[in-house]
Amino acid sequence: MKLHEYQSKRVFARYGVPIPQGDVATTPEEARRIAARLGKRGVIKSQVLVGGRGKAGGIRLANTPDEAEDIADQILGMNIKGLTVKKVLVDEAAAIATEIYLGIVIDRAQHQPVMMASSEGGVEIEEVARIDTLKQREISLAIVAVPRGAAQTTVDSLVAAGVKGILNFAPCKLRAPRRVKVITLDIAMELARLPYYMPRAEQVAET
Repeated sequence: MKLHEYQSKRVFARYGVPIPQGDVATTPEEARRIAARLGKRGVIKSQVLVGGRGKAGGIRLANTPDEAEDIADQILGMNIKGLTVKKVLVDEAAAIATEIYLGIVIDRAQHQPVMMASSEGGVEIEEVARIDTLKQREISLAIVAVPRGAAQTTVDSLVAAGVKGILNFAPCKLRAPRRVKVITLDIAMELARLPYYMPRAEQVAET
């Protein structure tokens, strides 16, 4: 299953996760009306199923409804990695204090999901995951969700890169220097709890 950003946000909202106010537009005029309704600084975001939208110019800030219309006119029809932008998400711009990128992708070679997290958001996570990139950007948090045999080697590389905190979803204990905080979670147990949490989230959303 592949979801556009606006579709994913609607799923989050169903379960009580706070999301920015906004809506989807397929024309520049629609983008202007949405921005006017929001009544504040907005962000125009291309809706295509690829990473690197920001680098390609597919995510831009708009200070006024007129500017939102102009930017939407430029983004709609844009080609990003072979995909044509047919929709844009017009959201209220957030005052970002801390930015965290969290993604779960399928490793088809290992036949299992792999989770990645970074304090560097809005970029291609596969690039951030390179050790030299970790050193350059001084990333302080990492999540390890890899096969048991690769977990310790991954942690050793992360520690060498200067990571100060590790959230461990791998099915084993990990060794790290005392200066590195390691928190281990049993992902199977957390997933087993999910049916309990989701109905509660629905109740919160309804109230």
